[in-house]
Amino acid sequence: TDSSEPPVAEIPTEVTAEFATAMDPDTIGVASFTLRDGIDQVQATVSYDADTLTATLAPNDLLAAGTTYTATLDT
Repeated sequence: TDSSEPPVAEIPTEVTAEFATAMDPDTIGVASFTLRDGIDQVQATVSYDADTLTATLAPNDLLAAGTTYTATLDT
């Protein structure tokens, strides 16, 4: 085994966005908070915690190591 190469693994990851002011929870969902792997949108669930003013995007599957992802939030 070549120990100089890092192991390839899938990564469990959530993306969060913290707001300075309260947001309308109806404006934060899978249509407005997205994660893409370049071309394709990653299937995920989105939630908003009004107590912490934090939106969380949780991918339905593990993310692939070595892949660049871009999160976008439009409200």
